[in-house]
Amino acid sequence: MSSSPWIVLGISLVIVTLVSYAFFDLDNQAQKVAFESLLQSNVEHIENELKNHEQMLWGFEGLFASYPDVRPEEFETFFYSQRIVEPHPDIQGISYNPYISGETEKNELVKKLSEYGMEFAIHPPGTRETYLPVMYLQPMDDRNIRAIGFDIYSEEIRRQAIEQAKDSGEVSITKKITLVQETDEDIQNGFLMLLPVYEGGDTKDGKIQGFVVGVFRMNDFIEEISDEGFFDTVSMKIYDGAPEPENLFFDSNNAELIQSRPGYSESLMINFGGNQWYLEFYGKAPESAASQIWLIVPIIGYAMSFVLFYLLVLYSRNIDLTKKSVEKEKITSVGQLASRFAHDIRNPLSNIRLSMILLEEEKTLESKEGKENFQSIKNNLERISHQIDDVLDFVKVHPLKKTSQSLNSAISEAIKGLNVPKNIKINTPSNTVQVKADFNQLNIVFKNLITNAIQAIGTKQGVISIRLEQDSKHVIIEIEDSGPGFVDIDESKILNRLSHQNKKEQGWVWLAASK
Repeated sequence: MSSSPWIVLGISLVIVTLVSYAFFDLDNQAQKVAFESLLQSNVEHIENELKNHEQMLWGFEGLFASYPDVRPEEFETFFYSQRIVEPHPDIQGISYNPYISGETEKNELVKKLSEYGMEFAIHPPGTRETYLPVMYLQPMDDRNIRAIGFDIYSEEIRRQAIEQAKDSGEVSITKKITLVQETDEDIQNGFLMLLPVYEGGDTKDGKIQGFVVGVFRMNDFIEEISDEGFFDTVSMKIYDGAPEPENLFFDSNNAELIQSRPGYSESLMINFGGNQWYLEFYGKAPESAASQIWLIVPIIGYAMSFVLFYLLVLYSRNIDLTKKSVEKEKITSVGQLASRFAHDIRNPLSNIRLSMILLEEEKTLESKEGKENFQSIKNNLERISHQIDDVLDFVKVHPLKKTSQSLNSAISEAIKGLNVPKNIKINTPSNTVQVKADFNQLNIVFKNLITNAIQAIGTKQGVISIRLEQDSKHVIIEIEDSGPGFVDIDESKILNRLSHQNKKEQGWVWLAASK
């Protein structure tokens, strides 16, 4: 028997083995790049959310700088007008703390709040030169009630951040602390974000008036803004400063599970508000089907064909990863721009809305024409505010929170929140369908679709018909209007967030629900 076949087989096996090792290394490198991209995205979420909360505090700063004598009910009205609670469940609350020098000012504050109907006492007790008590705090839940009257200037860590913000005129955050809001259950580390308020808004020569303060429980903050499923493959620890055990700020507590599998490690930094967080990660990128193909490459027989096949799969996989990386960078940039734009507009709108409330309370608009103009301003403010909310909802990815509920009630709730013209009739479903879904997201979807339908009909008489159908696995929601429909639409771009046409008002929605 000739030795040539054995030589060819031996050479083929060597080639296949060497190529397989090379492809495995390429796949490993691609997984590492995907892992690092995943971490960078999560860190950007944290940084962007900190900046968003800073913008919120600037809105409250404008309130107190322009109108120092804010009453409790006015603070509550302003807080809820910002629509903070539902879009930002990662924040425990926002407070206003007046800057008080000496016992005389302290007693005057207690007297003034008693005239407002508040039972107010500063704690901890004792005589001090300076006080910075929590005067107003929203939302007023069971945890936040515990903090009313607490003098944050009485504690060293909080005092350091207060002095830093006071000297710089900019926002600062504290080192890790235990909040007064903590109870005996689910105790977490926390931090405060502080922004000084100067009389008349003059940060250079104005007298310090007080501070607006964002209150955060660290676990709630990180878990609410992290991507869904992030901690399935990644273990994360955050240290307040140097990575020492006593500085541990947050721990995902899944290290044992994650470290039982091969993976990668990485460390990153976040600098914000005069403080530095050190982040440690360990884990791996979520697996895709393409990353497993190298396991089934045969070693014997058809070696070169399968090697070529695997090469093509890895090549297409790397192209796909590159496209996704570019797309993510584009979406992140648009999200940051839109978020900053929305918050910059929201602050003056909020101050205008408060001024209108005060004007209305003082009853300075008595004529019919004045009242109509006043109402028109209010309606347009609400419209702009809703548009800003749409921008924020578009650029912010929320984890789905599914509950079981009737679609009919969700549709009715969406219609109630719209200004439906008299020339348009809306026919709602006659049958009832129960689904499990994120109804906050569905409300946004229904409002957008019905608004688009109203805009398509315009001033003509028209009808919008909403129908529900279901089978054993699916629910079909049809929204049909009597408008002219789409014109010259490129169907391949309908679900691309960064592509749209301007010939007609055309849009898209993102829907997540299950029966």
